[in-house]
Amino acid sequence: MNQIRKIIKDLDKGVAPRKNIPVYANYLADTYLNYASIELVFSAYMLVETCEEGIDLSEEEERRYDEVCGVIPQLYEEDPQKRDACIERLDRIRGEITQVMEKYTSYTDHLICYDYVLQHRRYDFKEEQPFEKEVFAAEEDVFVKELMVFLVGNQDQSIVKERLQQLMGMIPVHMTKQRLMGKIQDTGSLYIGGDMASLDNFIYMVRSAAMLQKAPEQSKDKISDLLEKLRDTDFTALTKESFDAVSKELEKAGEYILHVTDFYYQLQKVVNSMYALCLANCHKREESPLYLHCRDVLMEVAKGSLSEDGLVKLEGKIETYVEKSSYLEAVLFEIKQSHKKIIDELGKGEEFDAFAKIANLLSDSLFIDMEKFGKDDAVDAEEEAKKVNELTVELSDHLSTLSKPLKKAVMAAVLEKLPVDFSSAGEVETYIRTNLYGCQNPAEKKAALMELREWMDKAAEWRNQ
Repeated sequence: MNQIRKIIKDLDKGVAPRKNIPVYANYLADTYLNYASIELVFSAYMLVETCEEGIDLSEEEERRYDEVCGVIPQLYEEDPQKRDACIERLDRIRGEITQVMEKYTSYTDHLICYDYVLQHRRYDFKEEQPFEKEVFAAEEDVFVKELMVFLVGNQDQSIVKERLQQLMGMIPVHMTKQRLMGKIQDTGSLYIGGDMASLDNFIYMVRSAAMLQKAPEQSKDKISDLLEKLRDTDFTALTKESFDAVSKELEKAGEYILHVTDFYYQLQKVVNSMYALCLANCHKREESPLYLHCRDVLMEVAKGSLSEDGLVKLEGKIETYVEKSSYLEAVLFEIKQSHKKIIDELGKGEEFDAFAKIANLLSDSLFIDMEKFGKDDAVDAEEEAKKVNELTVELSDHLSTLSKPLKKAVMAAVLEKLPVDFSSAGEVETYIRTNLYGCQNPAEKKAALMELREWMDKAAEWRNQ
């Protein structure tokens, strides 16, 4: 590590880049080759073990699982054309999985809003339990005081900000559409001068929360059928029987989505590791004993053979490569950009492009857009105004089509995505008293009180543990 530190410091100071860049690249190539190998072994092992435990896979899921397992032997192809074909295949598979996850993410966003509506109506039909009656009977001053201590009493300001944002999604919404649009516009202006990817991500988050991100048109399954049914439901006219029926359908849909997304999450983790290893293989310098051991284990995994003996030799190894890669990656993108001319002259442009991809494939962002990543266009005021205006017009039109209960659900979901603008603890308290205790709908008020009570109790339980 000392030699790595010296190389990085020299490159940072601009010392002998022509000499140090190839050395840095060699360290990165060796680190990524071993890191991707170990990561793939553990990810693939977990996926195969999960699937062999008898989880119920659909025909489509089984096809994708078999296809991914079938690619493992191709990772070690030495023929450049076959290796390129393998990379293209992994890129396609990764894109298909991402599309599937986008569909289920869209479904989840929609179901969250419908669940919000149902939760805020449950005390119209639900018999109150003794502990719930205690919460509802608590004096306003006592409850608000405890809630305020929970919200703003923490010394860590990042926790305070996070809790205040969550609060916005729990307190009954009493806000005009125009004021919400103003908050979105104010937030959008914060991205002026920043990178375009961050602004696009903010717009995506708002659109998702507002049920504007639609699943692909060709998607037709039991969840899309349920969403059509929910769109036609008059939530103000629910009876206890219809409320219970819709609640059960939502719960069942949520369990199904959790099952499907868990499978695709694991599958994407494997595909990303495979993709990273395939790219690392293109620039490998030598095959270490660890690399060869991982290859042997993976060949057995590809055949469906699971043996924990192969994992024993890898225990404690991945931490070393996580630390090394983190240290090397800390300057990768800066070196790639500031020394681009020299990198190209040394004929290492393709290698550094591969390193940048590997860094993202092995990151926690499993579904990162490989095409858009690295494009750091700055946001100017005109572009920001155009994009945010398009968002607010679309959202305003969308809200006009929704029933009052669903409109409040969408507004609450969007508010939770926006930074809070309270200037003092007094403003927070006033907001709570006005919007929670000023709520004229008894069921909605009770639902919010219980959600806040459970939130505080859960945090207290976590602290005690």
